[in-house]
Amino acid sequence: MTLKDFVISLSSFTEPARGLAFHSVCFTASEYPALFFVRLWQHIKDQKKVIQPFLVEGLEWAQIESRLMMSFLGQVETLWLGNISLLDVSIKKKLIVFLEQYQGPHTVLYFIQLSDLSKKQNGTIDLTFPLNNEDQDFLFTRLFSISKDQFAQSIDSAVYKKLTLDQVCLLAHYIKCLGSGFKLFVEQWFSKIIRPEESLFTLAQYFFGKRKNEFFKVWFLIKDDYAGPFWTTFWSEQLWRAYHVVKFRKENNFAQSKQMEFRLPFSFLQKDWKNFSVQELLNTHDAMYRLDYGFKNSASENGIELFYHQFMQDKFK
Repeated sequence: MTLKDFVISLSSFTEPARGLAFHSVCFTASEYPALFFVRLWQHIKDQKKVIQPFLVEGLEWAQIESRLMMSFLGQVETLWLGNISLLDVSIKKKLIVFLEQYQGPHTVLYFIQLSDLSKKQNGTIDLTFPLNNEDQDFLFTRLFSISKDQFAQSIDSAVYKKLTLDQVCLLAHYIKCLGSGFKLFVEQWFSKIIRPEESLFTLAQYFFGKRKNEFFKVWFLIKDDYAGPFWTTFWSEQLWRAYHVVKFRKENNFAQSKQMEFRLPFSFLQKDWKNFSVQELLNTHDAMYRLDYGFKNSASENGIELFYHQFMQDKFK
């Protein structure tokens, strides 16, 4: 199913669920595109159609099954379950099998990461960017009321192909505001708005591997792209996730560990995590918190490089 077909089918009937060929529709991509879904649901709302949120994260299986199987006085609804990849592993497995065979009474919409996608799931909409040409046209013209050509011509073609759907949605908001000034805006501000994920990923890989020479080579190339508060936020998230991965794995709680692995480097998840204690990561995160407090109270941003040296020298063990 294409994104265009989904929205047109949904908009063609008084009751949205009546227009879809499947009782369950699955959106998928490597990561959850939050900005895209905000815009999509607003567009559908503008069409006077109702999508009923039924976010399943944190619910017991019996609650989920009961809601999806019951209909009050024969009322058919279109339900949005959210990102089911965030669910506990046992509930997620049950729900995936359940949705593969779901025959109503409602129509169920949900997102699942590509790594969790089953080949048996019907009505799948792949949101990996670049979308197919038909869906790209639909995204720009219907969801954002802008020209696809104007957008694409303002961005290098090689870069365009590497954008995520959420990055495209973010830039689409800018082009709506700036119009003909968007190309100049991209030239001056693109690198500040779109995070160079590959560089940050490499930096984090060298950080957790304590590969000092390689780390500082990358650091000096990209450090001036962002101010101090960005770096403290970035490292706080990395350390927070790393702390929980190490904690859960050492407790043999691999289901919970899996939920914390997003955005952490592969080398850490494969081998480097074994080199850390929970206490070291806790101490490192505490040091980053103090550094962040200093930045917000006019301290020099040079302190972050001292933090790096201390970490590489095992000062937080």
